[in-house]
Amino acid sequence: MASDAAITTSAPGSLMLLGEHAVLHGKHALVCAINRRITIRLFPSLDNTVKIVSDLGNYQSPLDDLVDHPSFRFVLQAIRQQIQHVPRGFKLKIDSE
Repeated sequence: MASDAAITTSAPGSLMLLGEHAVLHGKHALVCAINRRITIRLFPSLDNTVKIVSDLGNYQSPLDDLVDHPSFRFVLQAIRQQIQHVPRGFKLKIDSE
């Protein structure tokens, strides 16, 4: 996060038609994109706090001591995996259709 500009990314939703469990064993699956999207906006902050705003609720915790939250388990795990690249706190705004 070299600048203070917001970072925005978006991805289409997907639907797994066949092979949901097969992919866990290295096999093929049939997946298609659907006409729904998830958009995530990251706003750098000046403090050491992580804030998440989503339809699932709101979350706030110090970056260096992330508190688990059942609604944001996947997001928090992704943050923990990249923590060495995160110099300071931020707000994540998650919008899904």
